[in-house]
Amino acid sequence: SAFAPALVPNTAPAQDYTSGSIPESPDHPAWPTAFSNVLIHSGDGAPLFARVALHEGQRRPGVVVVHGFNTNGKESVIRWAAMLYANGYHVIAADQRSFAAEHDAGYGPPAWVQTFGWKESEDVLAAGRYLAQQPGVGDVGVMGFSLGAQDTVLALALDAAARRRVFD
Repeated sequence: SAFAPALVPNTAPAQDYTSGSIPESPDHPAWPTAFSNVLIHSGDGAPLFARVALHEGQRRPGVVVVHGFNTNGKESVIRWAAMLYANGYHVIAADQRSFAAEHDAGYGPPAWVQTFGWKESEDVLAAGRYLAQQPGVGDVGVMGFSLGAQDTVLALALDAAARRRVFD
């Protein structure tokens, strides 16, 4: 019921890590119109492309959706981000450093390389900080898949040691 026809079809996400994550592929669902493109920067300055959807009106919680080790990054979590937004959450789905969109834009190696969690945990925190700063966003949570789950755990460890926490 989270997937109205105007948002993202509730089809089995079997292709989310293969052809379903490739923009222009017939299996790739379109981002709902509520999601806009933004460019955020990690703690060390790494540029990260993201999709953000915010509700107008009352204060609501937000969720950072973290993709796994997939060439096309955030494109593999469209259904999860759409489901959360459809259920009333503010949502950000951000790439981690040096995935396809960043690499294609010239934001890849040698300046920004993948580190399998070390720097990506800072990318997760940057997405959380960005979302927390948006109007109407209350508590911020985070969920990750595959490598993104690891990076989420590492980000939560960094966050717990911080003076001003990002995630609630």
